Amino acid sequence: MKPTLLVKGKFLLAEGPLWSADRNSLFWVDIEGKTLNEFYWKSGELKKSSLPQRVGFLTEAGDEQLILGMQGGLALFNLASQELTWLQDVEKEQENQRCNDGKCDAQGRLWFGTMDIEARRGKGNFYVFDRQQGLQRKLEGLSIPNGLSWSLNKKKLYHIDSVSRSIKSYIFDPSRGSVTFEKVAIQVPEKFGMPDGM
Repeated sequence: MKPTLLVKGKFLLAEGPLWSADRNSLFWVDIEGKTLNEFYWKSGELKKSSLPQRVGFLTEAGDEQLILGMQGGLALFNLASQELTWLQDVEKEQENQRCNDGKCDAQGRLWFGTMDIEARRGKGNFYVFDRQQGLQRKLEGLSIPNGLSWSLNKKKLYHIDSVSRSIKSYIFDPSRGSVTFEKVAIQVPEKFGMPDGM
């Protein structure tokens, strides 16, 4: 496998790539640059949308809309009108906190982490959000909550806290959306650096 350059551009902290099959495009965010980026595969065009706060992740919400995890909470972004609609405050009263990585589970619940802008230890949390249950904090005392993924049978959730260099395994109940710590699945040796995305 050989990596090739897709887009040559100046990004401060480019993260969270998401392929949209419906749009045949690739999305990603520039956290510190406060932009949402969309690369159109066929034309090679890059569209940048400026945002008012740092943005940590994005996920599709249907009808040409995205959910963005931002500094202060969650917002709905309309791709056609470029309109931003606030959905949910998340640690908004803490100026140095922002959303980081996030993904939806098979039931459509949104799981995401928050962290201190300067990555201070123990300041991060891990949440789940849906329309019925609202916002629930599931884990706390994290540092850089990062990449998350589910096992093929959806009975385990894997989650990274980058500073601890560990990928932890949690027993996951799809019906209730609960997580229970099981074990450290992978401990990354210090010489290899910190795990990030998954």
